[in-house]
Amino acid sequence: MLQPPLRPHPDRRPPRLAPTMRVWAALLACGLLAASPSHAQTEVGQAVQTFSLPRVDGQGAAGVSAQLDRPVVLVWQSMRCPWDAARPGAGYQNEVTRLHAAYGDRFDFYAVNSNAGEAPADLAQYAQNNGVAYPILKDADGAVAQAYGAAVTPQFFVIDTQRTLVYAGGFEQPPATPQQCGDMPVPYLAPVLDAVAAGQDPPFQRTQPKGCPIRR
Repeated sequence: MLQPPLRPHPDRRPPRLAPTMRVWAALLACGLLAASPSHAQTEVGQAVQTFSLPRVDGQGAAGVSAQLDRPVVLVWQSMRCPWDAARPGAGYQNEVTRLHAAYGDRFDFYAVNSNAGEAPADLAQYAQNNGVAYPILKDADGAVAQAYGAAVTPQFFVIDTQRTLVYAGGFEQPPATPQQCGDMPVPYLAPVLDAVAAGQDPPFQRTQPKGCPIRR
């Protein structure tokens, strides 16, 4: 039998956030703080879930198949997040574009967009305007993000040819501002790709990504 909902006491008011908590909540909502990855995430060393998603450019579908000819780099992306969006002197899109130019002959790169407010047509125009040379895939219902534990943009997942997750996390040591993207002294992703290409164990397995929360 269902219990009737409790009614609040007429003299009780909903608790108010302390000023410091309100500031932090506002920053998180604006994407200026990093969010922690979801607890429902594929563990490093485990086989990842296969998927196929539509390309935003209308050229069919792509994703992680059961049989992989080359290792895969997945990046959850956003065209609006200040940590990710392409523009002069800031954001990670320019860094990922350079990384793809350096490693695209040995790895398959796919961007995945799980943000509800970013339409495929707009993403296709964004890719064309900013020289994104690898496919952007639309995860419209967020199911793939949930399966992989993707929580922020950008967030990276490296998968070997055995379909094993070998790395999940950020591009580099987290910067303090979007203007510092690509300039931090400790890179994460490039050394991982070097190790995977050489058949070696990656120097990093899971790191904290810096980015905006995925909005579903």
